[in-house]
Parts: sequence; structure tokens; C-alpha cells
Amino acid sequence: MVRLEVRIPISPKPHYFQRVRLIAHSILSLGPIYRDTIFRVFVGGDQQPENLNERLPWSASCGIEWCWVNRADFLRWRGTAHPYIATMMERFRPPFYGRHVLMLDADVVAVRPFDELIAIAEARPSVLGVMAHATPFRPFHSQYWNTLFQRFGCPAPEFSFEHSGWGIMDNDPRSRQGPPYFNTGVLLVPSEILCRLYKPYMAAIETVRSVFDNYFVEQIGLTLAVCKESIPYHILPLRYNYPNDPGFDDAWSLELANVCLLHFLRDAVVRRDTDFTSLESMASLIERGDLRGSNEVLRSRVADLLPAMMADSGR
Repeated sequence: MVRLEVRIPISPKPHYFQRVRLIAHSILSLGPIYRDTIFRVFVGGDQQPENLNERLPWSASCGIEWCWVNRADFLRWRGTAHPYIATMMERFRPPFYGRHVLMLDADVVAVRPFDELIAIAEARPSVLGVMAHATPFRPFHSQYWNTLFQRFGCPAPEFSFEHSGWGIMDNDPRSRQGPPYFNTGVLLVPSEILCRLYKPYMAAIETVRSVFDNYFVEQIGLTLAVCKESIPYHILPLRYNYPNDPGFDDAWSLELANVCLLHFLRDAVVRRDTDFTSLESMASLIERGDLRGSNEVLRSRVADLLPAMMADSGR
């Protein structure tokens, strides 16, 4: 079994393909211990599967396996607040091929080695993640958590962990802290724990869905499953899931200086779609001189990786 398996959910669109490519290069470039990493990319859409290795020949050199989500499962969520949730859920399905599974959204790039993260997973096997930026339940934060915990048969929630964006995105003291509620854009979990977690996680999502429609149903479901099954967890510092957000740059300068995994989920300055549609659009991105803070870290990292990405296209 390899040391690290990376799982990424995407839609079958060019900017997702190129961001997967960026992720793969960013991790493979981190040193010898990362070079046997395998990448399993879960592709969801209302279409028949196609041979993406043939369409995207660079993917073989990056060790990428494309896994299509069942079309009927994907369409079950059409018309909901999060029609792509089946693709997100598929990441949690066994079997697993690495001792540790790193789940990444397709808008994350590795900036530095994250050996310490893997060392924590090996010393204290657990679900490792950064607290989500804010509550998914405005303005009824504690009421909704209490309702869901009761409906799923969990002990009453303990509101012990500060949301990572509190004071930046939300200043309401009633929603400052929550249960272990992770931003699932970056999660590291030993595969043995994921095998225990899968069934309760899927059941929790159905429970959430039976109560209300919410964009964050997958993150909420993970919290319920972890708490009901007493799955160990570890809250990570922001450097392991750092957003490209000027407000965070001002508040978390030390974490920015040590960022390992940068989550470029904000679209106001750098566009996840148009700036990553092709190698040419990424080449235009790296020419920008107006970027600051985390967006400049992103630009600089793309600049470091682009020559290798062009080389795997024979350019």
C-alpha cells in the first residue's frame, strides 16, 4: 500500500482538468517521499463516462486515475442547494489504496511539504482538518445543530471549536464556536478510519437531507458521523487549508507565511474558471503584478509549476 492517496471531486470541464493537473504537479514536486502518491479523481456529471486518459494524455504521467460517479446517483441531487454533492460523497467510498487519504477540492494547491500533517495522522490516527470558516446555520446556529444531533442519535453537541473565519466573515458571538465542523476542501484521514466512517457518513447525509436543503450538507454530515461514532479528530491550524482571502491575510499573517495547502476558493481577484482553463491562461495569470498576500503566493506557486506542466504536454 502506498503512503498517500489523493482524492479530488470534479465536474468534467476544462478548468477542473487543469486544476487537477496543477494539484498533481504541486504534490509530486515536494520531494522523494511524495513521488509515489496516487491520485484518484471523481468525475460527476449528467453524461456517459468518457475515456479521459485518452483525452488528457498528460494524466498518465501524473499517476491520475479518473473515476466516474454513477449517473443516477449524481442526478438524485439535481435541483437541490448542492447538485454536485454526489461527487463529493464518492470520495469517501472504499476501497482505499493509500495508508492515508488526502481529500482535496479541485481549488487547492500544495505550497510546501506537509510531512508534519502525515506525522500527526500516523501518531494519532484521526480525521484531520481545519475548522470551517463559519457556521452553516445563520442565524439559528445552536438550534439547528441541536436538532440534527438529536435526529441522528448523537449526544448533545459541544460548541468547543472556533470557526476559522470568526471575526473576519462573522462577528456574531452566538456562532463563534461549533462542534468539530471541518472545511472538507482539505482533509487527511487514515484509510482504516475512513472504512469505519463511510456508512455512518452516508446515513448522516440522508438525515441532514430529510431535515432541510443546505449547500453544506456534506460537511454537516461528516460532523454528525464523527460525533455519533466517536471517531477521533484533530483540529489543524489554518496553514493546512488557507483561503486566498485578504481578510484572512490581515488576521493570520503567521499562518500565511507558513502555508502548506492553499485553497483558492475566493473568485474576486483570481478566477478559478477562466484563469485555469488552459496552460495559456495560467501563463497569463503568472504575468500579473497586482497580486498581494495569498493570491501572490498562488501566482508564485503556479509560476514554479508551469514549466513542468508544459513539459508533460511536450511543449
